[in-house]
Amino acid sequence: MDEDLLLENSQKLQAVLPSVKDKSKPSAATSYTIGGVKVEFPVKAYPSQISMMNQVIQGCNKAKNCLLESPTGSGKTLALLCSVLAWQRKEKELVQQKMFEQRTQDLQKILIISFPHNIRFLRINPPSVSVATNSRLSEVSL
Repeated sequence: MDEDLLLENSQKLQAVLPSVKDKSKPSAATSYTIGGVKVEFPVKAYPSQISMMNQVIQGCNKAKNCLLESPTGSGKTLALLCSVLAWQRKEKELVQQKMFEQRTQDLQKILIISFPHNIRFLRINPPSVSVATNSRLSEVSL
């Protein structure tokens, strides 16, 4: 008897599951560019959330505190987390880029000091080509 009840409940559950799966399909993530920062948002944002993300990103850029007010259920937490994490990701990329550029400049200086006789092979400055008005080649630097 217990097996029959278990089988019956299992069949009922399987009949209900496809409808649950259809309702729980995740919606596609949406990305917004706010204040030069690409913000990944898991759903389509409400206008109030976009406004809040804009204010949060501006506050982060200016290193200022933000006091934002919005009613219960308006998505404050999601907007705050998505915007702050996106801003942090962009700042990290900027720092890494600056560090790379600084290391490249430092390496160029080391190479010039270490190998001054090979300086003409280092392309620190872009090549320039100038032509004199009398059709003679006056300067070529490659």
